[in-house]
Amino acid sequence: MTKNQKIFAGIDNLVESKKLDRDLIIEGLEEALSITLKKTHDFEEVEVKINYETKRITMFGFKEVVLEEDFIASSSQILLEDAQSIKKTAKVGDKLKIRTKLEKDILERAIVQSAKQVFRQKLKEAEYKKIIENYGDKVGEIIQGYVEEIKDPFIYFKLDDDTLATLGPKGRIKGEVLDPEIPVDLVIEMIASQSKKGPKIIVSRSSNKLVEKAMTDVIPELRDGELEIKAIAREAGSRCKVSIDILNLDSDIDLIGACVGPKGQRINEVKKKLGGENVDLIEYFDDPVIYISNALAPALVTAVQILDEEKRTSRIIVPDDQFSLAIGVDGQNVRLASMLTGWKIDIKSHSQAQEEGIDYEGDII
Repeated sequence: MTKNQKIFAGIDNLVESKKLDRDLIIEGLEEALSITLKKTHDFEEVEVKINYETKRITMFGFKEVVLEEDFIASSSQILLEDAQSIKKTAKVGDKLKIRTKLEKDILERAIVQSAKQVFRQKLKEAEYKKIIENYGDKVGEIIQGYVEEIKDPFIYFKLDDDTLATLGPKGRIKGEVLDPEIPVDLVIEMIASQSKKGPKIIVSRSSNKLVEKAMTDVIPELRDGELEIKAIAREAGSRCKVSIDILNLDSDIDLIGACVGPKGQRINEVKKKLGGENVDLIEYFDDPVIYISNALAPALVTAVQILDEEKRTSRIIVPDDQFSLAIGVDGQNVRLASMLTGWKIDIKSHSQAQEEGIDYEGDII
C-alpha cells in the first residue's frame, strides 16, 4: 500500500467508524499538511489539495520573483532567471507556484504529530456538525439510550445512531441503578461544543419532563387530555409533587383515583419508571388557599392565611401533631409545596400560633 493509499484508507476508516463528514476530515488534513509544509520548506504561503476521487495529494509553495540585488536568501523568494527556467513568462513581483512534496517519513509524522491539534479540531467540528444535524432541534426532548459505560460520576449512554450522550452528576438520580439491557428515558439538556473529548450531548434523568412522561405513559386520562398536569416540583430520586387538574368540569372522573389506579398499580408503575421515587398527587385549584392546603399533603391543614398576594407569601396553621409532617424530613415537604404552588409558605403549629397571638379563626378551611 502506497503512502497515499494509507492516507485515503485512514480517511475512509474515520468516515465509517465515527460517521463523520468526509469533506471536513479532508479539510482538516489539508490544513495539517499545510502547516507542516510551511515548517519544513520555510514557505510563507502554500496550497495543499487532496482529491478524494483521484486519490491524489498535490502540494505547492509560492515564491516571489525578485532581482538578484533584492534577493535575501529566503526560500519564499526566487531569482528572476530561475523563475523563468520554470515559467518563461515569469516577471519580477510575480508569485510563482512551485510544486513540491514531503518526504514519506515527514508526511507520516505530519499527520500523526505535527498537525495533530489542527486535525483533532477538525474532527471535533465534524462530530459537532453531525450532532447538531441529528439532535440540534431535540434539546428539551426525551430520547432513549442504553448504558454504555460508567465512569463515576458520569454515565455514558449509546443512542440509536451509536452517538454517545453524557449524564453528569447534576442530572443523575441519587442511588439509581440502571440496567444496561433496558432502554432509559433521557432528557437532552444541551449540546456542549467545548470539551477536551469533543462535542457532547448532555442529558438528564432529574428533569421534571421525565415525571410528566412517566405519568402520561401510564395514565390514559392524561394521554387523552381529560386530565392535565399543572405543575411538578421534584427532588430527583427522593420525592416529587405533581398537581393535576380536570379539564372538563362536568366530568365524573375521580382525579386522584385515576392517577393511582386499581390497587395503586398506575402510580406504582410511575414510581418504577422514576427509580422508586415517591410521588405525591395534588389536586389543583385556582384558589391559592385550597391549592396550598392540598400541596402540603399528607399533612392536614387547619387554616391558610394569604399575607401578601403580590409577593405570594402565606402562613399555614396546622395541628401540633401535624407540624413535623407538614415540614417534612429536612424541610422537604414544605419546600416542594412551595415550589409546586409558587407561594412562600410559613408553617405554624396551633401552639405556636397561640403563643404568637395569631388569630386564624376566620381562615379555617
